[in-house]
Amino acid sequence: QEVALGSAWFTLGFAQKNQGKMSDAVESMTASLKERPDSTSTALALAGYLSMAGRIDEAKALFAKIPVPPKTELAFMDYHANAAWFAGVSRDKDGVLASVQTALEAAERLHYAGQLQYFKTEPDLDWLRGDKDFSALLSRFSV
Repeated sequence: QEVALGSAWFTLGFAQKNQGKMSDAVESMTASLKERPDSTSTALALAGYLSMAGRIDEAKALFAKIPVPPKTELAFMDYHANAAWFAGVSRDKDGVLASVQTALEAAERLHYAGQLQYFKTEPDLDWLRGDKDFSALLSRFSV
């Protein structure tokens, strides 16, 4: 039951973020994390939403507490994909580039298709679309 409720809060928070209702999105993602305290993706989403809401210090503190999964797991790739998104909404170009590279290297190692497409289409990374370093990095991968 906690998983279902946590998923519902997560979905609501995601919808609120897409509507630009950042305070509501932070509240919903916080509720989701209370229901699923071990959910790395929820914690990363909350950190990103805090950043988007201008609560940068809280976002950085939460991000610093999130453990990195073992390198051999799909969760490692997901962690770095979400870390790239967090860096993106925080306007941290170096953080985006480092996390995108790590996520795509993991995707290649794990033979996981679809990760590159995420980075090419994620709207919160649009501010990097014309950046030569970002474009060069994406062009190095085929996953």
